[in-house]
Amino acid sequence: MTIASSQPSVRFSKAGPYGIEGVSWVPKVITIEKEWSTDTENDDFWLMPAGSFISKVVAVCSDAADTNTLVSVGLDGADHQFITETAFTVQTVGNYAVYNTGYYNTAADYMRIAVAGTPAAGAAQIMVEYFELAGMFASAHHFDE
Repeated sequence: MTIASSQPSVRFSKAGPYGIEGVSWVPKVITIEKEWSTDTENDDFWLMPAGSFISKVVAVCSDAADTNTLVSVGLDGADHQFITETAFTVQTVGNYAVYNTGYYNTAADYMRIAVAGTPAAGAAQIMVEYFELAGMFASAHHFDE
């Protein structure tokens, strides 16, 4: 799935001896609404491009389940890469977990939402904020040193 053809940008101008002019990059943000039933499942929802840097992942419980429902957000080879089921409890609406450590993806990889345990029906809203570094640096950068 392709979200957009290039990284969003904003042009700015800063005059003066130490001013920089050019393009400032804006993060791409995708949102996912995940509903689950009583089945355990792995939902590989997005093929993250190679050269992407994930700066933040946020998960918010939007429809409460119970303590036996375990939800994590990660990669198809590492279900707990971003948000673990111990960090994100889905038993109360409004519970949330935030991953903001940063992750650089060297090769294309699927992002996954995993529902495990003995699930009860529920839902979560997930936000992924990222930059496609390879495309950004191929397009423009501020300094050559």
